Amino acid sequence: MKEEFDAIDGLPKQVLSVVITWEANMAKKMHLSVLFLGISTVAAVAALPPTAESLRILAAVAGSAHVAQAFGSADHVKSITESSPDVFVVESEKCRVQAEVSFVPLPRPMVGPSKIKVKVTESDCHEQ
Repeated sequence: MKEEFDAIDGLPKQVLSVVITWEANMAKKMHLSVLFLGISTVAAVAALPPTAESLRILAAVAGSAHVAQAFGSADHVKSITESSPDVFVVESEKCRVQAEVSFVPLPRPMVGPSKIKVKVTESDCHEQ
């Protein structure tokens, strides 16, 4: 019995047919695996490491237009302190401003850190 050979690597056509069928089945399985991996990733919530998250919160407080407006002058900020969870005190020579942060989750299907809203809850400024 004479076997037919293909030009690709001198393999018989029957062997090539099996290899091509196997590759097609593996491609389907891989596609399914990637699809399931993608679905499971969308449902996850992205969390930042604690140091990165606290720096992100401090940056939101320091860069808040509401906090800057409460100061009302070009006074230098001396400190930003967390007085209780989600409550920060921003102090300068002339002012003491308390700000509360809240977290707004991203709309689905977006993933990532939630947005930070900063609201001034107290302001005490005086001239020296």
